[in-house]
Amino acid sequence: HNAVRKKASTGDYGFNPQEFIRDYLDGEGRVRQEAALQAWLIHRLSERGPESQRVFGVLDVVINRVPGSPFKPIIWMDRIDALGYALENMAEGLHPTITGFKIIEVKREFLDLPLKEETNPVNQCMKYVDWVAHTRAGGDYSLVEAFLLANGFSPAFKRYKDENAQRSYLLPRRPYTPAKWDSLKLVTYEAHPDGKMDLRIE
Repeated sequence: HNAVRKKASTGDYGFNPQEFIRDYLDGEGRVRQEAALQAWLIHRLSERGPESQRVFGVLDVVINRVPGSPFKPIIWMDRIDALGYALENMAEGLHPTITGFKIIEVKREFLDLPLKEETNPVNQCMKYVDWVAHTRAGGDYSLVEAFLLANGFSPAFKRYKDENAQRSYLLPRRPYTPAKWDSLKLVTYEAHPDGKMDLRIE
């Protein structure tokens, strides 16, 4: 408590993502706690770190643990691990416009099948995609991109994603034309002994 009090009163505090991750390594390129992996990710997205920018692009706003379901008691509330969006100035004197949403679901482990229907990360991501598309993007799925971050994916899991991570919809503007959404990307992370992290799209 004294150490925290001193840092808070003097402003002498900071967050080093490498040191932080180093404390949570399991020795096999994985992070032991999902919350630690989320904290690292939010920091790198907010700071526009090169490793996160290569995969997720530039986000102007990044929010952690965003409610992603209709209102319900908080103990049962679904939460999106990371939701970000990009802004663009469309005209002088107007507020910036959101040009796209990015959903990131974080899993620390290697993902394989079989998984229970209700805990399958692909189904979880798609539930969030539907929620953001309908409540934030006016039904326009083309404004939504999703990512599933994990330590790796089995061939069976990748096939499941390819078969189930799709949506058919109507563009909510004239001309009302049918369109298809299949923008869920699988992202693998690898944690190194020095705390550095590598990200790559599968």
